[in-house]
Amino acid sequence: MKMQENQLNFAVAGNPVSHSLSPLLFSDFAKQLDKNYYYSRILARNVNDIIEVVDAFNIKGLNITSPFKKDILQFVDDKNEEVIELEAANAIVFNKKTIAYNSDIAGVANSLKKYINKGQNATVLGAGGAAKAAVFALKTLGVNDIFIANRTAVKAKDIADQFQINQILFNDIGNKYFDIIINTIPVLNDAMINLKINDNSIVFDANYKNKPLKELAINKKAVYIDGLEWLIEQGKESYFRMTGKKVENLSLKDKDIEKIKERSERIALIGSMASGKSKIGRNIAEKLGFDFVDMDDIIVSREGKSINDIFNTEGEDYFRKVEKELLKELVQKDKIVISTGGGIVKNDENIKLLKNNCWNILLYASPEVRSSRINVAKRPLLKGKNVKAIMETLFSERKDKYFKASDVIINRNDNDLVKDIELIYEDYYKTFRV
Repeated sequence: MKMQENQLNFAVAGNPVSHSLSPLLFSDFAKQLDKNYYYSRILARNVNDIIEVVDAFNIKGLNITSPFKKDILQFVDDKNEEVIELEAANAIVFNKKTIAYNSDIAGVANSLKKYINKGQNATVLGAGGAAKAAVFALKTLGVNDIFIANRTAVKAKDIADQFQINQILFNDIGNKYFDIIINTIPVLNDAMINLKINDNSIVFDANYKNKPLKELAINKKAVYIDGLEWLIEQGKESYFRMTGKKVENLSLKDKDIEKIKERSERIALIGSMASGKSKIGRNIAEKLGFDFVDMDDIIVSREGKSINDIFNTEGEDYFRKVEKELLKELVQKDKIVISTGGGIVKNDENIKLLKNNCWNILLYASPEVRSSRINVAKRPLLKGKNVKAIMETLFSERKDKYFKASDVIINRNDNDLVKDIELIYEDYYKTFRV
């Protein structure tokens, strides 16, 4: 019988972050290699939020998205050439040293390389981090005649000067033919409509959601590269950097993406005692127009006795059985926010129920912070005990299971309820409602 290796945790951090498809990519990689790897998302206000969660869950590798690609560099020991050139990282590996990489260059280069021929010219539209990565990748592929255009001309000039390429005014991009067009601008505009595209053109949209140039490219019978290719190729590079393992065959399946949307109709708040699940859940439900339920409250009402009394008279096994049956019932409902008990993840069947049916938000706060919030008078089983030590032990036992169940993690060490509610709501709304 094959022994299961220790769980290794990985994540993507950003704000917003729930839209990230990186967990789907990473999970597919891990399945192909039969690895006990799990990948979540960290929704953060600042890089300190990120680092505290990384430390708490012993995260080994981290993808970084906007707006933290530059700020994260203050925490690294080494940077590869691409990071130094672009002054931004999107992959961090935590080992004996913390090393920063930028896998976007590989994402662009590997998507394009089979279409590259001598003598081609190219233009990059936009002037953000993605545009810089595109320019860098084109240069590594041997494309020497590169132009950059942006609606704010001064930003394009900065990149042109940095990489010693040509600048073209944005309104003039329709006056010149480009063999390769890499677009990092998310919305189609009049100047882009006038691009000279034919059946020899290679058109590459960085944005995999909006795909501004797709219709134009297809109508002109051009080679069209979807932004998903960039995402997949940079994902392969990130996975290799984080794990040392290479995976070649990969595709994002529409049914898996749709499954995330379906699960978002049921939000589950998971996490340790005193992490704020009930307060945050109630407020999020109100803002979204969802129903709110607290699993412990329902069990108390149905059993006619407190949680403490159930544990004392019936035992924990009985409580966990009741808890599991209630969860099975609740995940059948839509437009609901569920506040779960701290021990919900002890049962692997519960984790499967949560992952298959709910959008799972893990509220993290350190044992020290949570112990300071506890009202011992309302928790008689803790009276006279070392609350912080108990919380440390429980978190140590459960943290991998929390991570495994989570879709997104929030750092609540600052205990700012209003800001945390707004952070969660905005991220959810931008991902599932816009």
